[in-house]
Amino acid sequence: SVAGTAQAALLNVTAVSPAGTGWVTVYPCGATQPTASNLNVVAGVNVANVVVSQLGTNGQVCIYTSVAMHLVVDVGGTAPLASAYTGTVPQRFMETRVGAPFTTIDGQFQGAGQLAGGTITQLQVTGRGTPEVPADATAVVLNVTAVTPPANGWVTVFPCGDPQPTASNLNFIPGRSVPNSVLVGVGTGGKVCVYNSSATHLIVDVVGVLQAGAHSYIATPVRLLETRNGAQFTTFDHLFEGGGQIAAGQTVELNVGARVSGNNGVTFVWLNITSLQSTAGGYVIVHSCDVARPTASNLNFPAGTTVANAVVAELSEDGRVCIYTSATTHLVVDIDGIVIDGYAPLL
Repeated sequence: SVAGTAQAALLNVTAVSPAGTGWVTVYPCGATQPTASNLNVVAGVNVANVVVSQLGTNGQVCIYTSVAMHLVVDVGGTAPLASAYTGTVPQRFMETRVGAPFTTIDGQFQGAGQLAGGTITQLQVTGRGTPEVPADATAVVLNVTAVTPPANGWVTVFPCGDPQPTASNLNFIPGRSVPNSVLVGVGTGGKVCVYNSSATHLIVDVVGVLQAGAHSYIATPVRLLETRNGAQFTTFDHLFEGGGQIAAGQTVELNVGARVSGNNGVTFVWLNITSLQSTAGGYVIVHSCDVARPTASNLNFPAGTTVANAVVAELSEDGRVCIYTSATTHLVVDIDGIVIDGYAPLL
């Protein structure tokens, strides 16, 4: 069960069979409903996203839907009051759309218009918000949304001052708004850099802050699994690459712990899982290889689309994570880091 001392929860929220185009907002009960969304939906398409939400009155979170839909909410873990993680009501730090409704928390980084492909936005995160993101923040949890892009593309978020990684955090297709949760280290000058490969509007909401803690570690995103074939489709160490599509009903036992240098004691990791070129609609379940496969899914995808979602995964005793797909698909897995000091899984 969720401990009474928990101050935040990590949720996987899935919209099932939405009746139209709309969105979902998750926030602590007792707080004012924010304008920031956690999930964007279109009619008839199941969509999931990871949400790190502060707990509100009586340990509750409130979930608002703008259109009729079924909802599935899975609790992946909690952060206790004494952890290095601080949750917050979602606060909009970047909004490129133009118009009176499309504002940020402080009027900065708003109304720039659709970003051209190849743009890197140096987004200031420290010193902004209510409460402010502190100057000693080591990382932030963001909800990043690409809004109505005209072409296929991707978004990569990384600490400013670091080399831009090849790993992506968000993949999008024409005309569809796609969100994903991102754990990213705070870079030079308190900034995170947001790269978009093709033209799109972008929304960035801050939902949590990590400060220095004994068990907090943010990795430079690297690719751990890449099933596509080709010289450009590689993993950082050339393991688990080029194996071809994973057949429906198959499970990949992905070695993680032994491949992350200097982190042999890692028990939980923040992963970004992407399904590409699936032959049918389906879902992905990620779990420790030491336990039976759960029924809760982490990623839902329609046939032929590219869909990504963040996952906090427990590793097995020997450092593996199991990834099951219900339909034949390519899979890409990137690691962003260890999540939070004091993270408590619910298995």
